[in-house]
Amino acid sequence: GSHTMWSCKGTQQGDPFGSFIFCLGLRPALDRILARCSGARALASSDDILLAVQTSQLAAVFQVVVEELGALAFQVNLAKCCAYCPRPGALQDAGLPADLPVSYEGNLHLGVPFGTDAFIDRELDKIARTSCELLQEIKELDDPQVALLILRMSAAPRMVHLTRAMPLYSEQLVDHLVQHDRRVADTLTHILGLVDLTDNQRAQIHLPIRLGGFGLLSPHFTHIAGYFGSFVG
Repeated sequence: GSHTMWSCKGTQQGDPFGSFIFCLGLRPALDRILARCSGARALASSDDILLAVQTSQLAAVFQVVVEELGALAFQVNLAKCCAYCPRPGALQDAGLPADLPVSYEGNLHLGVPFGTDAFIDRELDKIARTSCELLQEIKELDDPQVALLILRMSAAPRMVHLTRAMPLYSEQLVDHLVQHDRRVADTLTHILGLVDLTDNQRAQIHLPIRLGGFGLLSPHFTHIAGYFGSFVG
């Protein structure tokens, strides 16, 4: 076109330092929010911010967040926010904006569900359905080498992310991890044109390629190390 857009503000798309620089700029605002809101706690990853406050403080804290982020030219998108309280009805008279979604079942932070067992089950089921759709599309590829490469690179990351963030005692997560490994093994069986895999073969496919495996990471076998690694790392 005839219009030139100069890259002279912010970071370029894909710049690995982009998120780091963003966090450096956001940190002072988070510090001011916590300083103004007694007892509040914050957990943030870039612009995905989780604030824990008393129900009676919620409206006031929300206004502080709007003010402090507004000072950085950020606009709070209510459609992407959610106020969660485990006590049903406790937020009805909290003085929150009418357009702010409210939940008494649970919420998501960085794609990880927390809340009631029923809420967590529903969210994990959604993730499982997405995984099933991906594996089905991999099965339909004509080139088995391409299918195997995509399977190796894309089947596990979402589940590994969950293992690094959800508690070890979550039986719901463990059940989903077991089923995920089974579906991945079935997909590999289809790609290789086999009828089935023995128990030893199913264990071997999760080994690194250098150890004679297929390099298909098992979130179920590694979930304990993954959870502790998220803290140590």
